[in-house]
Amino acid sequence: MPNWTREEEITLTSMVRKGKPIEEICKYFNRSQEAMRMKIRRLGLTVPAENKVTTSTTTTRVKPIKPAKEIPSAEEAVKLWYGAVDHLNQPGLSPLEVKRLRLLLSALKQYVTNILPAYEKYTELEKRLEKLENSIKAHYEMQLVKAETAEERERIKRIIERLEGGERGEEK
Repeated sequence: MPNWTREEEITLTSMVRKGKPIEEICKYFNRSQEAMRMKIRRLGLTVPAENKVTTSTTTTRVKPIKPAKEIPSAEEAVKLWYGAVDHLNQPGLSPLEVKRLRLLLSALKQYVTNILPAYEKYTELEKRLEKLENSIKAHYEMQLVKAETAEERERIKRIIERLEGGERGEEK
């Protein structure tokens, strides 16, 4: 943005002294709240409070967070990250909005760099374990066909049932 003119500084000073909310000042000058706060402080003025609207005197409870039905892909997370960056560059954001967006950016970075790769490794490991379990089950099914005694067949059937039930280990 270009430097401030003397007229703009006078207008800003007047608006602050009249008690105009920071949102209105930001909109008038088409600048972000951070930029406006810094300029107001440089002029030796007190930054006006945000225009907060209170609709209720009762305290509200935070709703529990529901788990997502699907894990976002890396591409979806990056798109969300760029959307947050774009939104962060809009003028007139409140400090709370800026904090929320920065927190979102930090969380998305953590998700893409750490959580998503670990999740992908975990799901790959699950697939490999399932394939291995199926291979072991097929092995015991072949052993069942080759079993010579009723006792041996019963032991192998119990092993197969445990494998189908998700239990690990062989019967002792």
